[in-house]
Amino acid sequence: MGKESGNETQQGNYYEGSGDSVQDPIIIKGALSHRNGVAAEYIFIQHKYGRKDVDWKVKMQMLLKGSKPIDLIRIELANGTRRDIYFDTNDFWGREETCRD
Repeated sequence: MGKESGNETQQGNYYEGSGDSVQDPIIIKGALSHRNGVAAEYIFIQHKYGRKDVDWKVKMQMLLKGSKPIDLIRIELANGTRRDIYFDTNDFWGREETCRD
């Protein structure tokens, strides 16, 4: 499956993989900083699974280091089902915020 442009937010543009594995992570492009990129991850999860701490809760978040940095966010849905969601953070990992005039 090819990457297709997805939702656009202030935090970044989503170019979606399935997010189901390290091999097919969700790629966020256009985040202005590391902080904006991580915020975009959570916005993506909210769009897909609903309201944080109501419809789902974060159980774990960790950086997987390999050929590129992958952020793994494990969530638990209100019905008890757990989901692992993988994000390719290569485009924004470690990027400092810059001031805009």
